[in-house]
Amino acid sequence: MDTSEEKPEDWDHAVHGEWSYPMVKNPLYKGEWKPRQIDNPNYRGVWPHPQIDNPHYSPDYNIYSYENIGAIGLDIWQVRAGTIFDNFLITDDEDYAEDFGDETWGETKFSAGIPLYETYYKQVDPTYTGRVGASEAALFLKKSGLSDIVLGKIWDLADPEGKGYLDKQGFYVALRLVACAQNGHEVNLSSLNLTVPPPKFVSNTYLNVCMCCMRSKASAGSFINNLFSKCHGFETSGCCPAVSQSHLLLSCLPV
Repeated sequence: MDTSEEKPEDWDHAVHGEWSYPMVKNPLYKGEWKPRQIDNPNYRGVWPHPQIDNPHYSPDYNIYSYENIGAIGLDIWQVRAGTIFDNFLITDDEDYAEDFGDETWGETKFSAGIPLYETYYKQVDPTYTGRVGASEAALFLKKSGLSDIVLGKIWDLADPEGKGYLDKQGFYVALRLVACAQNGHEVNLSSLNLTVPPPKFVSNTYLNVCMCCMRSKASAGSFINNLFSKCHGFETSGCCPAVSQSHLLLSCLPV
């Protein structure tokens, strides 16, 4: 032991434990000793496991094709706990499957054949690019008059993968959830099966007010307050962007 060393002043017994003198270094120490190995003149490398042909093997090129199946297994996963999978159809008729899908869980399920849904979609995607940006969706959904927390839940359900944008189907999901929330129903995926009136949004006049606030380079907080102050019947106190409660980032709002 090197008794010339002293315990450091900042040594804490509770953190570092009991202090002891360090060992004196051996200048002749060359590391841990290991026995020397010599080459084996008879070594032939890694031993390969011998394989022989199976005389009973015969290739089956139609192994994927089955008839008279008694059971079928589905490998599925859910983005959120509690997801109910009820959209499986097993059939060998492609035309029937397509028609059945359109009548049940297809795109028409969310629009319910109402032209108003298509009108709303044209407002956020006038060039039909197939995707609605986060800022466009946030500005449009704000016109529903729902609280920021509710809008955050709607966005998370419409964009479960967190892509940051909505396709047409996802936007229809958002519209359906807005309609459910406006009619006093819970905001969850099971509410999509409810029959509710179409969602209601304020006129485009308020959207123009919103765009004016954006051009003024106002902060995000003042932008939201200015928008709500122009909309009659909207809550004006304690406003915070709905995106702050969800995966829709506040930075998506152009200022």
